[in-house]
Amino acid sequence: MFLKKVFFASASILMLALAYHLGAQSATAQGTQTIAGFSGSGSHCSGVFYVMTSNGDVYGSAMAGGPCGTGQSVPDYIGNFWGVTTRAATQSFGSLKVKYR
Repeated sequence: MFLKKVFFASASILMLALAYHLGAQSATAQGTQTIAGFSGSGSHCSGVFYVMTSNGDVYGSAMAGGPCGTGQSVPDYIGNFWGVTTRAATQSFGSLKVKYR
């Protein structure tokens, strides 16, 4: 009887170690960006929720009526928080010296 308990305990530890070894190697997230900010308006069951990723992309999702957890919409891309970059004129030190002589 005691040997049977030891066998089952050993087998369960072996199965856990095997599952961790196989699962830990292949577990990845669906997205590649990190969430930098989250905001919402309304209650926890209805309202609009916004997420900003680390590169500045903003997504919005509306929770529409019904019991909590139903009526979720697919997040829509709203835009980039940082906007469009402005190109600066390239100026060398030599051209700066000539300009102010």
